[in-house]
Formats: sequence, structure tokens, C-alpha cells
Amino acid sequence: MKELTDKYHKLRFHFVSGDSFDLLDKLDKGLLDFCVLIQPISLIKYELLSLGEKDTFGIMLRKDDPLSKKENFTLDDVKKLPLIVSRQAIKREFDDNLILDWFNDSFNELNIVGT
Repeated sequence: MKELTDKYHKLRFHFVSGDSFDLLDKLDKGLLDFCVLIQPISLIKYELLSLGEKDTFGIMLRKDDPLSKKENFTLDDVKKLPLIVSRQAIKREFDDNLILDWFNDSFNELNIVGT
């Protein structure tokens, strides 16, 4: 950003937050110049530049939650929790949805309370 603003003094940035579906819709309508997305998402009609980073999954808990003492959590641990997940994380539209693959056949047993 600094290099761009040094070269183009009047350039301004406006950051927009949203899930992949919302951002790609805005990109398609010309409302965004580019967007940074976390896969899985279908990118067939877009030019893609990889950030070279891997995504890490985790859960956020209160410090006094018994699960916070564990180094790793299991599928059985997660099935007991009320979950808030992103919309794209629970859509089976892609062959490589790591979250759904991890839950496998247990996905319907999850307590998803919000997206």
C-alpha cells in the first residue's frame, strides 16, 4: 500500500469485509477491483494469485472452558458445542471443502446456531 500511495498520492483504499459469496458478487458487479478470499470457493472465471499461506482451523473458547486446556480437539468435542461458522464453510459445492471433509458424515450432528 505504501508503494502505491507514494507513487499515486491521491489513491485511497476502502476495505470491505464479507464472505466469499458476497465479495465475488461485488467483484462481478464491478464494485470491487479485487478481493482476498479464503478457499474453498470456485475461482474458474477469475484470475488467481496465491498468497502462499495455509489456512489453520480452530475454535474460540473462553479461557475457563475445559476444552481450552486441550492441545487438540476432536470431532466429538466439537459436536457438543453451539457453533457459528461461515456460510461458505458449510456448502458442499466444492470438491475440496476441508471443513466438511473433516466433519465427514457427522456434519448433520453439529449444533450450528449461526452463520
